[in-house]
Amino acid sequence: MPFLNRFIIISIFFMASCMPKEEPITPFPRGDVSITELDMGTEKSDIVFFDLESNSIIDRAHPLDWDFYFDNGLVKINFLRSLKVAEVADLDAVSDTVGLEFRTLQRVENRPMWSLEIGKNYVVDLGMVPETGAHLGFIKLKLVSDQEIEWSDLNTNNYTSKTITTGMHYYNLRKDSFVELPLETDYDLVFGKYSHFFEVEQIDYEVLGTLTGSATSTRTTLDFSQITAETADTLDWDVYDRDAIGYDWKSYNIDKGAYEILTKYNYMVRTESGFLYKLRFTGFYNDNGISGHPTFEVKLL
Repeated sequence: MPFLNRFIIISIFFMASCMPKEEPITPFPRGDVSITELDMGTEKSDIVFFDLESNSIIDRAHPLDWDFYFDNGLVKINFLRSLKVAEVADLDAVSDTVGLEFRTLQRVENRPMWSLEIGKNYVVDLGMVPETGAHLGFIKLKLVSDQEIEWSDLNTNNYTSKTITTGMHYYNLRKDSFVELPLETDYDLVFGKYSHFFEVEQIDYEVLGTLTGSATSTRTTLDFSQITAETADTLDWDVYDRDAIGYDWKSYNIDKGAYEILTKYNYMVRTESGFLYKLRFTGFYNDNGISGHPTFEVKLL
């Protein structure tokens, strides 16, 4: 063998022996189906933030904790207290709610649900106290920018200005204070009461259900055992639809006087990091027969 060829072969073997060896990739553990039972509180009015990766509750809140949410250039009403808004052209000319049409902003075309439009003026219905039903009243709101708002009582034009700085997200306007809670990017699912707009009846009605945070979800009638990662490619996903899981995984049976789980519906959830889960509900009552305890199964695909 010519000296040059022998030198090249020896060099290749030497370089290969010096290269770091690749470690085999350990398959990501998928695990078994995990079962979680939630407690929504004595009045079923608690808010529960849930993370799928850790399979845990990461925080709890009360609907009165905040009014507006500021983050990533958006201003959102507290949809978990069913705040409603009516858009008006001239706030100074408004002193009552006569003729105003209030909406929960659940359906917002091509932008995040429950978000207000910068530069617009609104009369805001602050909703009710969950435990007593007492109405919290109305305010007039000017959305100057995504970091500045002005508001006044409904019957005055004496506006108060508030500038939102970095790190301020959940704002309680009634107390002029902020509360630390998980950002929408921090949780996958949130459980609580919110207003659902029923198209046929043309009415908003408060329901207890499941909404997504940073995750995206979709519904399927496939059997839970048949759902695989490949199923995701056969389903429709809407990144703007945060209530694809929603409230109607259960139905009230008048004859039994109790809620029943609709087993024909199962769900897929895609987290912001790209993991796929399948989810189904199995109960709404605890062992003592008390409602307001959603129980669900989740499996990483």
